[in-house]
Amino acid sequence: FFFFFFFFFKQKTAYEMLRSLVGSEMCIRDSQRRVHGVPPGNNMYGFHPFYMIHTHNPRTFAGVFLLTSNPMDVMIKHIGMHTEIDHILTGGILEMFLIGKGSAEEVVKEYHYVIGKPHPLPFWAFGYHQSRWGYENIDYLKLVLRRFEEESIPLDGVWMDKDFMVNHRSFTLDTRRWFGLRELIDELHSKGKHFVAIIDAGIAKDEGYTVYTRGLEAGLFIKSNDTKEPLLGITWAGYSVWVDFLHPGTPNYWAKILQEFHDLINFDALWLDTNEPSNFCDGECPDHATYHYYYFPLDYYDDLYYNPTHRPLEAKTVSVEGIHSGDPVLATEFNYHAMYGYYQSKMTANFFVENLKKRPFIVSSSTFPGSGRYATHWLGDNYSTWVDMELSIAGMIHFGMYGIPFVGANICGYSGNATDRLCARWMQLGAFYPFMRNHNNPSGSPQEPYVNNTIKIASKHAILTRYSLVRYIYTCLLYTSDAADDMQCVDLGGRRIIKKKKKQKKK
Repeated sequence: FFFFFFFFFKQKTAYEMLRSLVGSEMCIRDSQRRVHGVPPGNNMYGFHPFYMIHTHNPRTFAGVFLLTSNPMDVMIKHIGMHTEIDHILTGGILEMFLIGKGSAEEVVKEYHYVIGKPHPLPFWAFGYHQSRWGYENIDYLKLVLRRFEEESIPLDGVWMDKDFMVNHRSFTLDTRRWFGLRELIDELHSKGKHFVAIIDAGIAKDEGYTVYTRGLEAGLFIKSNDTKEPLLGITWAGYSVWVDFLHPGTPNYWAKILQEFHDLINFDALWLDTNEPSNFCDGECPDHATYHYYYFPLDYYDDLYYNPTHRPLEAKTVSVEGIHSGDPVLATEFNYHAMYGYYQSKMTANFFVENLKKRPFIVSSSTFPGSGRYATHWLGDNYSTWVDMELSIAGMIHFGMYGIPFVGANICGYSGNATDRLCARWMQLGAFYPFMRNHNNPSGSPQEPYVNNTIKIASKHAILTRYSLVRYIYTCLLYTSDAADDMQCVDLGGRRIIKKKKKQKKK
C-alpha cells in the first residue's frame, strides 16, 4: 500500500494534520493551540484510532481500526515509494479491525457497522441555533430573542453557556439574574423554539451543594490513588471532583439529578462540555497548597519508558492514577481517560430515552469511537480567522467518517473578533454545516445575525437558504441511522439524491 490521504486518529485541524505526517500523539485534552501555546499537531478533544489507506487501484481503499483507549504515538515513515506506520503504545487492551478493500464509502460504512450507527435526531436540531457565553441576565436574552423576531430571522435553538449557573456550578440556576427563566422557556416552546443548557463535567466540592453531597455519600466520584478520597481538581466551579460513570450506582444518581435539573429548567437538549475531562491544574490538585505541576514529583505514569505525548500526560486534565469502580488494576483513569465523554454521553442519552421519552439531542466535547450512537459534536473553541473557517470543512468531513455526521464549527469564531466580511461569509458557509450554530465568548464582539446591515443581509439570506434545505439535510442524516436505513442520499459520484428500497410484495 501507499498513502493517497491519511485520516488521523483524533481531533486536530487539517492544517496540523498535513504538517505533522511524521508523527502524532493521542491523548485527549481541552486546549487551544494559539491561546495555551500547545505545539501544532497535539491532540484536543477527540480520540478516534481509525484511518484509511489508498491502494494501488485509484478507486479502492482499505481501513484500519486499532481499538484502544491508551495514549499512543503514531509515526509515519516515507521510504522511497512506500509508507510505513509505527504504533507506539503504552499498554492496554488492543483490538485491531482490518477492513477489506472497497470504495471509500464502503470502507467507512463497514467501520460504522463496527462502532455503531449514529442515532436519529429531532427535526428541530437541523435549524439555526444561537449561542453565546456572555448573555449576562434574562433581560439580555429577552432582548436577543426580540431582535430575532423584529428582523424575522428564523431560530430553532437558544443555547445557554454558564451564565445561568450559580458560581459556575452545573445543575443550578441563579434566580437573582435569571428569575422567570422557566416561564421564558415555556414561551419559547409555545413559539416552536427550543432551549439547550450546558453541563460542565466538574462537580464543585461544597458540602452545601447537593449534587456533590449525594455523590460523596454514595461513593460515586473518581478516587485518588493516594488518599482513596474523591480526586480533586480545579474547574470553573473551583475545587472539583468528577463523577465515575463506571460505578453501578451512577445511572440512578445521574438520572435523578438530570430529572431535577429538567424540573428546574425545562431543557430540550444538553451540551456536555469540558468532559475530556478538563482540569485547570495538572493531575491531582491538593486543596491546601498553591498548585503547579512542577512543584510536585513525577508519578508513575509520567515516568513511563515512553511518553507518547512528549509532555506530562496529566497536563490540563485529571490524574491518570485516578481510580474508577471495577477491577483494581484495570479500572484506572489511565485506561479510561479517553472514554470519559463516551460514558457520560451514553448515560445522558439513556435519560432522554427512558425518562423524557424523546430522541436525545446531546452535544459532547469529548468523543470516542461509538460516541455517535449517543451524542453529536461541535469542533471546539476556534478562532475568528479565515483559516479556521476553512479548516472547519475538513473537520466535518473527518467526523462524518468517525460516525458523528451531525457536526459543525462555532460560526464566526469563538475567540477573537470576526470582521463583518468574515462573519457574513461564515454564516453563508454555516448554512451548509450539518449543525448550524453561532457561538461566541464573553470578551468577543456581538456576532448575532442582526448586529449590522452587512452581517444581517448575508445572514438572513443564508439562514433562509438553510431552512429551504433542512428537510433534505435531515433525510441525508437519517439514512445513516437505524431508524431510516432504507434511504440513501447522494453517493460519491453524485448520481442520486434519495433512493428508497423497493418494498417487497406480500405473498
